[in-house]
Amino acid sequence: MDVAFGTFWTPYFCKVFFMINYMMYNFAQSVVNVLHVHGAMSFSFPTISSFLNEMCLSFGSSLAGRIEAFKYHVDIRKHVPVYVNDEHIFFEAEDNLWINAQAIARIDHTNKKRCEVVFHDHTSIVCIHPRRIERLIGLIFCFRHKLANEILPNASSPHRSLSSSRTALSFHAEAC
Repeated sequence: MDVAFGTFWTPYFCKVFFMINYMMYNFAQSVVNVLHVHGAMSFSFPTISSFLNEMCLSFGSSLAGRIEAFKYHVDIRKHVPVYVNDEHIFFEAEDNLWINAQAIARIDHTNKKRCEVVFHDHTSIVCIHPRRIERLIGLIFCFRHKLANEILPNASSPHRSLSSSRTALSFHAEAC
């Protein structure tokens, strides 16, 4: 079992207090390589999906449940992002490369077919699907907006649902 800063990584993801930037699967060593704000780590999981499933289970539901919830709230069929918690919302940027949307500081376009994703800790990675990345980040924004305004009650006025207000409907129509 891998150790991360004195705590066991699996299955206690909620005890790990660092933000993951991205993860890749290394076929040669059969491990999931994770780059986070403190450096790189490797974890022995058979796939990235099993790694994500273990993360999701430690926060209350399975990977399949998180994917179905995202599909339910945002109309998407392929490359569905995975909402693990508020700090970890992963999307598949390329085959076997999952990026945490919450760790992205900016996206720099190098040309039409490549972009550089720059993270808050000033590390970066070059990706080949800039349109997909921008579309998925937009869908993640819509999902988070929907969670904040429609599913979770508004703390200032718990009796009023924002889903029926003109402002929320016009914003939803423009943004999503």
